[in-house]
Amino acid sequence: MRIFIDPGHGGKNTGVHVGTLIEKNYTLQLAIDLREALGSLYKDVELSRHDDDYVMLRDRFVSASNFGADVAVSIHVNAAQHKGLKGLMVFANDSEAANFGTEIMMSAPPTIRRREPKTFIASPNDWTKRAHNCLEGYKCPAVLVECFFASNAKDLAFGQSRAGRRAIVSGIASGIANYDSNLWARGFGRLDGSMLCDSELEYGGSIRG
Repeated sequence: MRIFIDPGHGGKNTGVHVGTLIEKNYTLQLAIDLREALGSLYKDVELSRHDDDYVMLRDRFVSASNFGADVAVSIHVNAAQHKGLKGLMVFANDSEAANFGTEIMMSAPPTIRRREPKTFIASPNDWTKRAHNCLEGYKCPAVLVECFFASNAKDLAFGQSRAGRRAIVSGIASGIANYDSNLWARGFGRLDGSMLCDSELEYGGSIRG
């Protein structure tokens, strides 16, 4: 499986800025940590940016397509006027991506899992439209992961802590691996929906080996 990781924001687009947290820096470091965590399972993991660059959304989509991504994960930090909101949220670009997102939600440790581990399919017509803008150009199942709410003091502190970062990375990495495994269990060896017979299966633990 080829995995495309998109750390949100970058350059002049800083994202959420609360106290010492600057979203563009946090998402990049988390993406680097996630790539490292996935390294023992997958050899094909690419990032949309590797430093503090401003990358247009359309260029992120093109990079994922050129890379031949099987799945894409866009990483962000949440914020809301309601200070009580907390936990990991996941948005998807279609119903198949929602399956992917659910695996991430269910793999998240209890410390960051929301009471209802639901993945929202992003739409241009409702409150999920900002997530939709970040996902609409991907040609593969893509999810946007809001790691925590910077507007919630406790969530912010946990998300920035070493334990919190490890929990978030672990949840996303485990969700990717579980989704990959379930594709085989469902009889799909490729994300274009084509079936594989037993003689075609490559028992390497991933779609592309």
